[in-house]
Amino acid sequence: MMGKLNNIQTVVFDENKPLKAQLLTIAEHEVSLFRSDNFLRVAKIAFLQMLQAPEFAKQMSANSIGCMTYLEQFLTDAASANKMQVDDKELAAKQFVYQLKSHIFYPRLYGFDVPNEQQEAYLIEQTVELFLARYGCGQ
Repeated sequence: MMGKLNNIQTVVFDENKPLKAQLLTIAEHEVSLFRSDNFLRVAKIAFLQMLQAPEFAKQMSANSIGCMTYLEQFLTDAASANKMQVDDKELAAKQFVYQLKSHIFYPRLYGFDVPNEQQEAYLIEQTVELFLARYGCGQ
């Protein structure tokens, strides 16, 4: 099951494509992962384990899943191309993913206020807009 979770589509920064479009693609891929039955199943099991064994939480946080496997490099490349101003790539990557998780993943995990497809599209758009407002170079 974990192997299926690692089957992600990597987005490599391309300075010839609009940055917003690339970030939207990353966010859409991440949300697709959050929607997957396998991911939700593993997340529920992991959540219960973390409540019982705090050391398990440390192990889980050390593992990169989804876009976290490549997002820091994407941000580094975008900054090198002067498309973004990001000093702390790790923090910025976490901010991007945690924004999506808080509005899309956690409601699914806990089974409350699950956004519909239209709401998800809006939340993805707003996450990218917020991220670009903070880290973009106005392009």
